[in-house]
Amino acid sequence: MIKDIVPSVHFYDQDFVDMYDRTWVWIDEFWTQGTKENGFSGNYLSYPDQETFNQFYSCLTALFLVYSNQAYSPYPIIDFFYGKQEESGAIRSDYSVKDGSIYLPKDNPEGVAPPIFAYVELGFYHKIGNKKRLKEIVPILEGHFDWLKENFLKENGLYSVPPAACMLGNVDRSKGYYPVDFNAQLAVNALYLSAIGDILNDK
Repeated sequence: MIKDIVPSVHFYDQDFVDMYDRTWVWIDEFWTQGTKENGFSGNYLSYPDQETFNQFYSCLTALFLVYSNQAYSPYPIIDFFYGKQEESGAIRSDYSVKDGSIYLPKDNPEGVAPPIFAYVELGFYHKIGNKKRLKEIVPILEGHFDWLKENFLKENGLYSVPPAACMLGNVDRSKGYYPVDFNAQLAVNALYLSAIGDILNDK
C-alpha cells in the first residue's frame, strides 16, 4: 500500500486528506523508468502524452516528491537537467522525452525557464540534509546564473525574457518586457544561492 510508504496527513477536512492520498496513487501510476534513448537515469513522474521534460514543471514536481521519504526520489529529474548543462552555463527549458534532445519553442527560442533551482536545492537540504550534494551542484547553479545574467540582463539591472519563459500561459504578457515574476524569481534564486554558500562555509 502506498499509504504505508509516504507520510500520512491528519487534517479535519477528510476531502483534503483523500486528495492527498489520491495524489500519491496517481504518482505511483505514472512513475516511469527513463530510457537509454532519452538518457534519463532512474525514474520520473510522467503524464499522458508527455513530449518533453519541462524544467519548471520538474522543479515543482521535485518540491512535492521530497515529502515521499525517498520512495519517489526527487533527485533524478533535477539531475537530468544538470546533466544537460552546456559549456555556456545554459540549461534549457525543455528536452525531448523521446531522445533527450533540446526542444526550443518558437515563442521561447533560448529555452529560458523560471530560475528556481537554488530554491529547490535548499528545500532538498532542509528536508533530507545532504550537504555533500550542495557542494557538488553549486558550480552548476553558478554557471546557470551567469548564463542568465550574460544573456538577459539589461543596462537598467532588470532581466528581459520572452513571456513564454514565465510559464503563465493563461495570463496575457504580450506587452510586458521586464516581467516582475521572473525578476523576483531570479532575486530569490540569488538569495538561496547565497544561503547555500553560507551552509557550505559553516564548518
